[in-house]
Amino acid sequence: MRITPFAASVLALTFALPSLAEAQQNQVKQNQGQAQQSQAQQAGQSQVAQKCLDAVRAFDDEIGRTGYGLAGPNGYFTAPGYGYTWGTAPANGYPGIATPRGEMRTLVRAAYVLGMNGDQKTCQTVLDSAKSLRQQRGEQMRADNTSANDTSAWRNKQLASAVPVNSLKSNVRLDQITGADVRNRQDEDLGDIEDVVLNKQGQIEYVLISRGGFLGIGDKLVPVRWDDLSVTPSPFRDTFVLNAPESAFNNAPTVGEDEMNQLASADWGRKVDQFWNQHISDSGQ
Repeated sequence: MRITPFAASVLALTFALPSLAEAQQNQVKQNQGQAQQSQAQQAGQSQVAQKCLDAVRAFDDEIGRTGYGLAGPNGYFTAPGYGYTWGTAPANGYPGIATPRGEMRTLVRAAYVLGMNGDQKTCQTVLDSAKSLRQQRGEQMRADNTSANDTSAWRNKQLASAVPVNSLKSNVRLDQITGADVRNRQDEDLGDIEDVVLNKQGQIEYVLISRGGFLGIGDKLVPVRWDDLSVTPSPFRDTFVLNAPESAFNNAPTVGEDEMNQLASADWGRKVDQFWNQHISDSGQ
């Protein structure tokens, strides 16, 4: 029997179909297996990174309580109560280099971002660097012979000498504002400036104050009018002063990261203004 070329092609295709189908099924299974493996790896990585995030938050809370990086009577070497710091500030502040608080904020923020992206290993490495920096500052602090009482007296004098920001004769850099400590004249810790809000003219309208930890990670922010603040004298200018009691922040208006559109609302602005008009006094009590 003679087989035509067309018949031969049909026969070849018939025998090849089961092999093609089997190959396709194997490829689908392989792709599914790779996808499941990738999902498992991502889930595992995210779970491990959560451990680092928890450690970052705990460290953030700890250094927030110690008031890390504030100046004392010997400059940036301070007694217990005002953190672990270094050196004396130049006469013109810190042009081009970070303050001790700026250094620490950069490291802790970087660890937090890495943890949020599931990078456990690098998150932990950066966090370890932050802890090492804190230890170094602690050793320098212990070498300082200034007493806690002397530090407290010096800080109270600085707070009492704070100058209203709207009467400053020189400009203030943004990196001197973000991350700065906020206290009242009784030296109560009110939080740290996390961000600023500009008006249509490009001037600072509000500062957003975080209340929990050094960075206030995950916390809602409290808006405070820029013109209500004063700042401690040069050369340090590392603390802003608000004449309000710490208890006022318990009921102050807040804004979350997903609520920033409220900042442009006239009603929201009136609410903030009304609140602080009732709670700010000359004495801060």
